[in-house]
Amino acid sequence: MRYLCVLVATLAGASAQTTAAAPAAPPDAVAAPKPTPVPTPVPTPEPTPEPTPAPIVPARGQCEALQTLFEKTRGASWQNNTGWMTTHVSCCKWHGITCDTEGFITKIELPFNKLAGVLPDDIGGLARLENLQLDHNSISGTLPRAWDSLAALEYVFLGGTFISGTIPPEYGSLKRMVNWDLGVTSISGTLPESVIGKGGLHYVNVALTQVSGTIPHKFFKNPLDYVNFGRTSLSGTISDAIGKLDQLDHFYMEHTAVSGTLPDSIKGARRLYDLDLEGARLSGTLP
Repeated sequence: MRYLCVLVATLAGASAQTTAAAPAAPPDAVAAPKPTPVPTPVPTPEPTPEPTPAPIVPARGQCEALQTLFEKTRGASWQNNTGWMTTHVSCCKWHGITCDTEGFITKIELPFNKLAGVLPDDIGGLARLENLQLDHNSISGTLPRAWDSLAALEYVFLGGTFISGTIPPEYGSLKRMVNWDLGVTSISGTLPESVIGKGGLHYVNVALTQVSGTIPHKFFKNPLDYVNFGRTSLSGTISDAIGKLDQLDHFYMEHTAVSGTLPDSIKGARRLYDLDLEGARLSGTLP
């Protein structure tokens, strides 16, 4: 019994010492940091698809004029006639054709495309046509007088074709015209003052044609930057007004019957850097 009491007392003392030896938490202990919350990803909105533009519906009479052009110039043999004469493709999408948002044809661009035949009058019905490029094709016949109704026309490229006849004086009604390219054709006759003297031309090329007569004085009142009359039968003199052409950079009169002297005023054409008068009948000295 005495040994049992001693054992109990010994165990009680050891327990007390163990309890006393346990270190107390320091009063200024820092609590463990809380974990940073992970932000919930914000879903990226799907981009709104752009609306598909509505197909351009050709205005009345536009496709019919093109169909006539196709038939008159052997369209089946063109180098590129993609889309032409297919009913499921709008004529505004045919190769070489551009329309405005209202379905009116503004451009016909078919150069170097193996067109062969004559130019139809029907093109004259394209009231908003601005640019006509049919150069370097086997087109023949004359310039249709019916084209005098093309009030919006600005650019004509018919060079390198077999066009013949004269330039219709009625084309003087084409008030917005800035570019005439009829070079290397069989065009003949004189240059109508109503056409080339109207005051808005920048580019005129009738080189290597059968054009004759004199150069109308009013011609030099245009804001010209390119003139090519080379290797024609043009005659007369060069107007003093050439000195007022401060935009003129190319002037070709080689192998013509132009005579007289080169006006001293030409020094006013300060941008002129390409001048060809070889074989002309000019005399005197250079200014």
